[in-house]
Amino acid sequence: MNNEKWGDLKIKIEDNFKGLVILKENEERKDDVGNTIKTDIETLEFTSPLGKIRIVRTSRPKIIEKKSHYHKGAGAAKIEYVLSEDEMHHEINIFKINDTGEWELLELPAEKFSF
Repeated sequence: MNNEKWGDLKIKIEDNFKGLVILKENEERKDDVGNTIKTDIETLEFTSPLGKIRIVRTSRPKIIEKKSHYHKGAGAAKIEYVLSEDEMHHEINIFKINDTGEWELLELPAEKFSF
């Protein structure tokens, strides 16, 4: 889901449901050779007729290539990720709060997933 569609989704949720809360978070992690991979996480929480819903969008640079660095001694290879400068990978997960108060991932078929 690109940035434009994500913005449209937020507007639709705000117009149709109550109590929209938007949380933003940034994470950084390093690959095995020390390159930094930055991840942006945006979370939408709101109340719907199904109950409390959470939509989490994770955005990170697209991985162009994965390089393995081997050493002649024993041990595992180190993995280096080559990231795109301008392309992003976006992942969306939808959660619903269950009867015990825990967030449960909703398994939605792609053909039924629409906003």
